[in-house]
Amino acid sequence: MAESNIIPEVVKVYRGLPDELMLEIMKYYVLLLFKSTVIDEKRFVILNRFKGFNNIRRTSKAVEFLVMEAFYSLNDFVFKDLSIRGGEIVHFPPALPPTCFRAFLRRVEVHVTLEDKYGAPSTITDPDAPAYLRRPTMHAITNVTELFEHCPGARTLSCLTDFSTGFCSLHHLNIHVHAKLHHDVQTGLDMFRQAGFAVQARKVTLSAWKQPPTSLEELRYPEVEALIQVASKE
Repeated sequence: MAESNIIPEVVKVYRGLPDELMLEIMKYYVLLLFKSTVIDEKRFVILNRFKGFNNIRRTSKAVEFLVMEAFYSLNDFVFKDLSIRGGEIVHFPPALPPTCFRAFLRRVEVHVTLEDKYGAPSTITDPDAPAYLRRPTMHAITNVTELFEHCPGARTLSCLTDFSTGFCSLHHLNIHVHAKLHHDVQTGLDMFRQAGFAVQARKVTLSAWKQPPTSLEELRYPEVEALIQVASKE
């Protein structure tokens, strides 16, 4: 990837141009610098280290927004939740862009995990205690209130395409829901239904998955897919 020669002093020349023209210039700049590609969290960290990308964003808030609008609208993005194994697997929400930039994205793939249990920090803080005693203690999620309080995937999914805080201008949303029901399956499905999950975009591709105890591969989970309302908008 070539380092950009654009510097803040040069950008000042363009400040008098209309925003529409500036945006087209920034799109051309972004295409030259990054090409059109699929960007996940690791790739974004790498891109963020390049001086050209950082220098032009520091020119002014107005220029930063134009650069980020071009960057987010031209590329495809993948956001996956994070899981950490420590006796039990603990899931964290995907690292999404700041709220102020989410309306710029056009094509995203999002992975979230819905489950009916959560880990609470151990009450044993003695560093000399056996590791298994200091692991999170697992608790069942039994209602919608607890689901939104303790399941990051549920919170992410509930506001994913919200007009004010989510991705409200998507052309294509590809969403993967990984469902993990450790207790009564029907109770868990009823809880997901009561949560009222809904997503919308011009085109929505939805798939839900489960991993049976006897299989190393995830299988499609149509019962969960049916619980998520999908709306296509023009």
